[in-house]
Amino acid sequence: MRKSRSLKHAIDIKTAGLVLIAAAVSLSARSYTIEKLLEVVVKNSRLLRTIELEIENADMVVQSTMSEAMPKVSSSVNISHSNPYYPFTSVDQNSLNSSIKYVISDSLTGVLSPELTSDAGTLMRKSAVFLGDLMKAPSNTVSATLSVAQPIYAQGKIYNGIKIAKAHQRTLLCKHYQEKMKIKADVAILFYNSLLAQKNVEIATEGVSLADETHRTAVVTHAVGNASELDTLISRLNLENARIELKKAQSALRVSYETLITKTGIAESSATFSVEGEFPPAIFEMTLEEVVNAMRKNNPNLEQLRGKSDIQNLRVEIAKGDFFPNVFAGAAVGKVGQFDGLDDFYKINWGNDSKIYLGLTWNLFTGLSRNHRLRQSLNDRTMFQLAEQQTIEDLDLQTRNAYEQVSISSDHLEVSKSVISLAEKSYTIAKKAYEVGSKSLLDLQNAEFRLNQARIEMNTALFKFHSAIINLKFLMGQL
Repeated sequence: MRKSRSLKHAIDIKTAGLVLIAAAVSLSARSYTIEKLLEVVVKNSRLLRTIELEIENADMVVQSTMSEAMPKVSSSVNISHSNPYYPFTSVDQNSLNSSIKYVISDSLTGVLSPELTSDAGTLMRKSAVFLGDLMKAPSNTVSATLSVAQPIYAQGKIYNGIKIAKAHQRTLLCKHYQEKMKIKADVAILFYNSLLAQKNVEIATEGVSLADETHRTAVVTHAVGNASELDTLISRLNLENARIELKKAQSALRVSYETLITKTGIAESSATFSVEGEFPPAIFEMTLEEVVNAMRKNNPNLEQLRGKSDIQNLRVEIAKGDFFPNVFAGAAVGKVGQFDGLDDFYKINWGNDSKIYLGLTWNLFTGLSRNHRLRQSLNDRTMFQLAEQQTIEDLDLQTRNAYEQVSISSDHLEVSKSVISLAEKSYTIAKKAYEVGSKSLLDLQNAEFRLNQARIEMNTALFKFHSAIINLKFLMGQL
């Protein structure tokens, strides 16, 4: 009867202690649910922000490549100065007179009188000088032009370049989604690890409370002569072991908190941080075939590979386009004028300089450089295809291994449920036997210890099961 009252008193003190601990934790710490942590980590992730900027840059590349197909409008203004050579004004006058005299004497002798022949020579000399002055152009030229150029066929480089830019943008979106899932998977596992550590601290705290009360009962029982000194020593040893386990559990809890805080970027310390929630139901009913099919369909890494495969094919097409011509068209309107000095600038007579053109350029031989580029692009595509196949096989193997881990952890969980059921029954039996005096205090303590260990194993099995589920769903692209 005395033992029953002592045990009841111990349980009441233990319950009160746990309530006080829970109240202290709730007042000093801020609790975070898994949903809140996932929201915060996505918002604070520097890597996700970096990928988002890469996506923005990829969009700019798409727009820039599309603009290559638009007409190009340009304008130009040019002023030039020259000192031209004019033969009629620079010729030697004696040579000119001799030449004219020779022509006249050879052609007009006997036809005209000497007076008329002399007049004809004078007229020819003056005409030559006049023509020289007439042919002399101003030394300065100014022109203004507005032109429009439009590519009609650019060897397919603009069309395929746009498709490459969009494919690259698509791969970055898949990369962003994959990294987002990875961050969520990591934080979810860390959350469940912290939840496990919290539960282990609760179990260890309860174990210390039970061991302390059991030791006190053993001391009192020994004092009245109903227990041996060995029972007292064993109960003291169990109490010290329980305290050590509590310190280990508290240390593991601090480490899990600090890791989670660092990963999420939350402005908290381990002293003011805690998690709130429970392990979800341990249910997973998909078959291996369904899991593998889901991975092959939804895995973001495979989606990136598909986009990169498209890029490799398009690069081959661009390399082939080097063998085709460039076709372009355009038009230009302009004005041109000439002047000698600045005083004449405002007296310029402007002339029109306009044109419309359609052109084609075709490189018939480039020293085999085009052939080498095409061969290189084909080799790059083949190497990528080999790496792609290897990645698919690796992902398939990872998925099968992850599914196996889910199966193993599920079996472990079922065993843990059976063990905890047996431990609870053993504790109940030991408690009743101790109350009627058929079991010793040590037997009751052992039953309590086994029950606490079964609870820890149960929580650990839940953590491993849900961690395996998260890893598998990450591969399936379903987080």
